[in-house]
Amino acid sequence: MMTLTTPTTGPAVAGPVQRRVGLPRRLRIAFACNDHRNGDFLGRATAANVESLYRVGRHPWDAELAHDDWGRGCRLTVDDKLMKLRIHGIWFPFKARRSWFGNWCWEAFEFERGTGKRLLLLMRERGPWHCEAAASTFFRWWNRKPNFVFERQVCRLTRPR
Repeated sequence: MMTLTTPTTGPAVAGPVQRRVGLPRRLRIAFACNDHRNGDFLGRATAANVESLYRVGRHPWDAELAHDDWGRGCRLTVDDKLMKLRIHGIWFPFKARRSWFGNWCWEAFEFERGTGKRLLLLMRERGPWHCEAAASTFFRWWNRKPNFVFERQVCRLTRPR
């Protein structure tokens, strides 16, 4: 039985919390990869919407990317069991997936910030993607180097025969 004179142990408080305070710094990249008639996954992406889930300055940012071959797009493979996405032949681990994001034509994937940056760099360097709308710094970065695949298609169509 405890009385007022019984000594007690110290407070049950641990040391400082060893975790980051706030939301994780992630990127959400949504791909237009579902059938427009019924929402089934087609495995080909024709557009992408990039969105930061953290603030840069005062506001989060987003960007709209479109594939130059709108009718065909690029191949997109998703392994839900391993939580990985493959685009342009490279696998990228994702943290979360949301089907029918916004409407049934889109699938959204959340990536750690570094992984999302590598994915965007790959799409910019290897794929025929162009930026349609974005914050000015992202738009300038994306369009800094000409899109050589698009230029080859235009040259092929416009050269004299």
